[in-house]
Amino acid sequence: MAKKKTEGVGYKVVAPFRDKSDWNIYYEVGQDVSELSQDRLDELVEKGLVEQQTAQ
Repeated sequence: MAKKKTEGVGYKVVAPFRDKSDWNIYYEVGQDVSELSQDRLDELVEKGLVEQQTAQ
């Protein structure tokens, strides 16, 4: 079951990567990817491609 996203938390790219299902989509460092599914975000954080950003 997918985890629910936490309010006030965003996700930013820290290492460039391509979308796993559409290689024409390229994510650049600093890009906000918070719209991705929580499962995908968890996977990207684990791989070190994305970092969780908290609201300040």
